[in-house]
Amino acid sequence: MIEMTENDYYGFSWMAESGVGLENVDGYLVFTSGDAAAGPAATADIFANAFMVDTAGKDAVLVPVLPIFLDDYAPGTDLTSMDATSIISLAAGSPPGAVLDIRYWIDTAYSATTDIVLWSVCDASGTYNINIYNDEEGRKSVNFELPNQELNIVDPSTIVGRPADYIDGFIRFTVPDGTCDLAAGDVNDMFVFSYVDSDLIGAMQTLLAGEQ
Repeated sequence: MIEMTENDYYGFSWMAESGVGLENVDGYLVFTSGDAAAGPAATADIFANAFMVDTAGKDAVLVPVLPIFLDDYAPGTDLTSMDATSIISLAAGSPPGAVLDIRYWIDTAYSATTDIVLWSVCDASGTYNINIYNDEEGRKSVNFELPNQELNIVDPSTIVGRPADYIDGFIRFTVPDGTCDLAAGDVNDMFVFSYVDSDLIGAMQTLLAGEQ
């Protein structure tokens, strides 16, 4: 628990707070205003910016932060024991059926790499047939695999069937319904973005997926 007062600012360092054994483990953080007894606060009164600091490359990479509204939490949420069922929607994200264009750049001439980050409210694991485009409007149908239920990080260079010359472009992905508990009001809203990096150029960039 972090105690804050009106007009307060708090700097949170994951390196200082993570403890032991979480090095190189992918995950996400949820910050909620409220208390254990009353649950999340009814007002959206906290905001945040986040950065991933690369000390070796002397760089700081933007990590996108989304607001979570009161209706995004399951009724009766206990802030001291939140779990996979505590968040039932993400109004600030992309809803099921939304078509997303996800950028990639994996040009070996520039030592370019991309990590595509996908977070979903419900279980979105599975294999999806999607279209991958290059920078000249070329299109190829391929399978897009999401092995994890909520948080998936995909390297587009590993997509089976991708033409070798598809090194710069975007992936068109439709947000799935996912495996949701409809009785609990779950909606499989998603948030998707890419980290694009080049060892030759430096300065990793964060690119949000475009929603049609």
